[in-house]
Amino acid sequence: MSDTISFIEKLAERRSQLIQRAEDATTEGERQHWLEVAEQLQIMIHLHTTPIAA
Repeated sequence: MSDTISFIEKLAERRSQLIQRAEDATTEGERQHWLEVAEQLQIMIHLHTTPIAA
């Protein structure tokens, strides 16, 4: 269980870094790219934290 928590924490930290990159981007295309990658990480976080319905 602690491995999963550590994994989720790392994903969340990386997502925050990507959002910062998006904020620092010099072009709209670059900004959009980092936001899309951050969104994909958010989906992964959601999938790992949402209880599975039986």
